[in-house]
Amino acid sequence: MTTILYVDSDPTGWYIADGSLTLSQLTGSGQVLPVPVLHPVQGTLFLSPSAFGSIVLTVPPPGTEGMPSDADVQTSQIYLPSATGITDNWSGYRLSDSPAETRNRILQAMGTGDMISIAVDSVLSTGQVFLNGATLSFVVLCEPRVSGAAALQRQACP
Repeated sequence: MTTILYVDSDPTGWYIADGSLTLSQLTGSGQVLPVPVLHPVQGTLFLSPSAFGSIVLTVPPPGTEGMPSDADVQTSQIYLPSATGITDNWSGYRLSDSPAETRNRILQAMGTGDMISIAVDSVLSTGQVFLNGATLSFVVLCEPRVSGAAALQRQACP
């Protein structure tokens, strides 16, 4: 069974496993909470109880329980809260640094309230994402995953 998590005004519905986020966690120590995400991308949502304004936990519509990720994420990415959410054409910024290093830096910044920069890149350019750990309500680190036709094509071509 799954639950859909919405954070603040970001329109993305994050499918999480039932029980992976509880009221006691949200009102407990105030530490950043890692929440495994199943859909629309696979990865980990890091939620800061001291920085979010509101969250909503809802039951998925019938027939969508346990829905796996359908996004083709070919490299590690970082998703930040946005007004548009994840779209068919965009699921985050591609990470330049290792996902483990990025995760550790984000957790530290969210825990201490520090400002950090994360190197990102794309096919055409490179850049920096600046994060204010004191006000960042959540961030999602997406794992590489290819599904659908791209996955079939990749399996067919060793």
